[in-house]
Amino acid sequence: MNIAIIGSGSIGLLYAAYLQEKHAVTLFTNRNGQANRLTSEGLTLQAFNDTKNISVKAYPMTSLMENKEFYDLVIVAVKQYHLSEVVPSLRNLPKQTSLLFLQNGMGHLELLHTLENTTIFVGTVSHGAYRLDDTSVSHRGLGSTNIALFKGKKEPVFSKLTMMGASFSFEFKEEYYLLLLEKLVINSVINPLTAIFKITNGELFHNEHFCSIAKSLYEELETVYQNLSVVCPFEQIKEIGKKTGHNRSSMLSDIENGRQTEIDAILGYTLSIAEKQNNRLSLVPLLYKGIKGEELRGRKQSG
Repeated sequence: MNIAIIGSGSIGLLYAAYLQEKHAVTLFTNRNGQANRLTSEGLTLQAFNDTKNISVKAYPMTSLMENKEFYDLVIVAVKQYHLSEVVPSLRNLPKQTSLLFLQNGMGHLELLHTLENTTIFVGTVSHGAYRLDDTSVSHRGLGSTNIALFKGKKEPVFSKLTMMGASFSFEFKEEYYLLLLEKLVINSVINPLTAIFKITNGELFHNEHFCSIAKSLYEELETVYQNLSVVCPFEQIKEIGKKTGHNRSSMLSDIENGRQTEIDAILGYTLSIAEKQNNRLSLVPLLYKGIKGEELRGRKQSG
């Protein structure tokens, strides 16, 4: 397939590095300088005990509007709060172009209803990836990409993605809402608490006091989302936290580096649903405001 990847953070770089093995890949970056460096220096992938440099086509995101090349699949790998910046380019694509959105949270679902593309996928990523610099990414944990149809037909796109095999696997799920809800709840429990307490994923569950708070947060989420214990039981979240025990969550990393977090896409979405239900929550708004406060402090320090 001819694939375009919009976004050049850790996920965009990781997918570009692997997908180019079987497909023609073009990476659209946030900044001109990054595109120029990727074109001249290549993309460096550190995968466990192996390091390799990969030639990659890279252009600034602004050029996507004028780009006349047809892409079978466009993977949107920007964070949810940047989606509004890429929507004009997406609307300019042919309707036959399939889209795959890889965002945390569920706030982007309303946006997807406004796009006219005949096939749209949503997905969740369980790979551990860290961008080292503009041209380098470290693959720190082997996972998979779970995708589900938001609308359209899964073939032939899904079959062509599965050509990657076990080294970079894609798995199809029948219900997009349940797929995204599972990831939303995992992120809702792990990310804000690790960011507030400045702890690793593992410490959140190995420390009985932190774990008790995590359980209380989960129980509050159960009042918002029906059958949550079936979709994503708390024990599953604990296992994920312990399995990624040495990892620092993306939200913690964002706070430490003075960046905007995805708290609006995660807990902000839950707050909007609870408001429609007239459901008065306590822990969720407390953590939401705590992270927003950390964001504000980070902006003042960097400014």
